[in-house]
Amino acid sequence: MNCEWVFAFRKSDEACKKQRRLLVQHLSPNAVFSFHERQLDAAHAMLRVMLNHESSKNLEESLKYNSSGLILAITYGYEVKPENDEFVELVSETVTQVTRALHSSFFLVNNFLWLKYVPAWFPGSKFRIFAEEARKNAISVRDIPFEYCKATIEAGTAKPSFMGNVLAASNDETSDARRIQDIKEIASVMFTDKNDLPYIEAIVKEVMRWWQPLPMGIAHCSMEDDVYRGYKIPKGSRIIANVWGILHDESIFPQPNEFRPERFLASEKNSDIICDPALSGFFGWGRRICPGQPLAEASLWIQIASILAAFRLDPAKDEMGKEIDVSLERDFKCK
Repeated sequence: MNCEWVFAFRKSDEACKKQRRLLVQHLSPNAVFSFHERQLDAAHAMLRVMLNHESSKNLEESLKYNSSGLILAITYGYEVKPENDEFVELVSETVTQVTRALHSSFFLVNNFLWLKYVPAWFPGSKFRIFAEEARKNAISVRDIPFEYCKATIEAGTAKPSFMGNVLAASNDETSDARRIQDIKEIASVMFTDKNDLPYIEAIVKEVMRWWQPLPMGIAHCSMEDDVYRGYKIPKGSRIIANVWGILHDESIFPQPNEFRPERFLASEKNSDIICDPALSGFFGWGRRICPGQPLAEASLWIQIASILAAFRLDPAKDEMGKEIDVSLERDFKCK
């Protein structure tokens, strides 16, 4: 896709370190609190969507729209249209494309790198067309919302946003062109007292443990020869972490396929809370851990708390009056 400029994919060089410092500075737990009102507005909009949905498919698409709108609002101060918003559609399409590209089994070229030299006309090389379209969309996501935000700042109509905060605070010795490029690139990847509601916190953790958007994480590359537990890992090897396997390890999470938030609650019988999914690969590890973790966890917490405060969720019933089992299937029914 030729998207080496994307923060999550670039090498750990000085530019990457500088961008990470910007992200950590403006997405720390304290900094994220400034977006609390935006997150609440998005949660309330989500509740209205859930109340009026006609089918699970309709609901899923609406919730995706809501999530994309929240990211655009926080990152660029952009007010999303109620429907058919061009920015949201662009972001949603790009996220879908990148997710497919990251899946190790979606394209053979992900496992047989020599296939990237196959010409576009050769049978089975549709991945080249896909990659080119995804690359163009990724560049559009990087540039178009940024220009919108910059224009509103210059016009004096900008709303509080991550981008506005970074632009206002960025006054280092780097040239304006390089500084602006750094900000554009890191913005493009963003996409009640919690202590008083421990069960909500437990639900958040169990949601992350039970179901991951990237079950195999993001592939990494070894920068030098290494040895791990007797296994030699040559320089340039692709490293894939089985996040799903780690978070479904029965020795750590008994009955791993069951949704049991109680496993994260401390009690007299269970005084030691088992490992936190957020620290076990859900957001990555080490220097490559997702810097947007505080924002993502806060948004998820607010959304779950809002749903439980506003609704009572029960399985739907069939024609015989029996409850319909809710499983991992995408198309499920509830009331």
